[in-house]
Amino acid sequence: MIDGKKLQRILILRLGAIGDVVQTLPTVRQLQANFPNLEISWLLEQKSRPILDYDKTINLIEFPKEELKSVNPARAMWRMLKIRKQLKSQNFDLAIDLQGLFKSGFLAKFSGAKQVIGFHPQNTREGNQIFLDSYMSAIPKQTMHCIDLYQQVVRFLGGQIQPMDDPFQFYFEDHELSSVRTLLHRFRVKRPILLNLGASKATKRWPAQYFAKLILMIREAYPKAHILMTGAGKMDEDTELEILKSLPPGTCASAVNKTSLRELALLVKNASFLISGDSLALHLGSAFKIPSVGIFGGSALPVETKPYWEPYPGLSNPLPCYPCRKRTCSHHSCMTGILPHQVFREFQTYFQK
Repeated sequence: MIDGKKLQRILILRLGAIGDVVQTLPTVRQLQANFPNLEISWLLEQKSRPILDYDKTINLIEFPKEELKSVNPARAMWRMLKIRKQLKSQNFDLAIDLQGLFKSGFLAKFSGAKQVIGFHPQNTREGNQIFLDSYMSAIPKQTMHCIDLYQQVVRFLGGQIQPMDDPFQFYFEDHELSSVRTLLHRFRVKRPILLNLGASKATKRWPAQYFAKLILMIREAYPKAHILMTGAGKMDEDTELEILKSLPPGTCASAVNKTSLRELALLVKNASFLISGDSLALHLGSAFKIPSVGIFGGSALPVETKPYWEPYPGLSNPLPCYPCRKRTCSHHSCMTGILPHQVFREFQTYFQK
């Protein structure tokens, strides 16, 4: 065990995806609470950085993944050496790898930190342990939410998990709050029921026709409800159009491709309820304690990334191949087997009229 009270500068490695970055925030807040003199830096990818903008309690260091992919090998090598120089100049006492992959382990060691720690080999992949100087005890797989898993490092450093009213502590600027108020006014919605259409993998996406049926069920039961769809990118736009084609005009509004990451966060914060696949929006719902229903395909078990606060559920269809952890699937049965009336039943259970 490492004595966290003797540390001065540490580096957190949780590069992406964006939802995983959100789920890491409680660990950072616990480290700050347990070791108030600790200077914390965080190495993360460009796509994840906006979610932590304006947080002056963390030194953000951007790993230029997309840039490195787009340049020739010589320039990529030069850029990596520049990153190494930047990291080494910080004189980190400790690098904490909370991702558990070869890339994150390599970058942790690459940082020049005096020590590198991470998860037990049973809880990592791709030979991550070869970069670690020490690691935490093994944790039985598929028994713990990722938020709780990441926080085990606090105990490893000799700290205690402290009760917090807001373990995520997002920071927003006045101009962002004003922008989202204007957005909601334009949609003529107040405290909307959010239906998030998107997910990073095809195996996480719920069918458009199911969303359409669910919207009709909600409107029939709650005719005064304001329903707002969210999402980003071409796939979400196609799903949005398919849904709107099958609904009477005015049934719901759509903010698909109309928000930034941070505006999405504020929309979630202002929601009365959230229904989403395993995605950034669902994890933002946890951050703001929004009543939620998660819809889970084969890429993860609900216990790992479902809405964090009890009793909000994560629905799944546990087939023999579940969870496959794949990006695509030939039959998609795990998602098509979760029917609209099942989601609606859970929504009714927890929706406060």
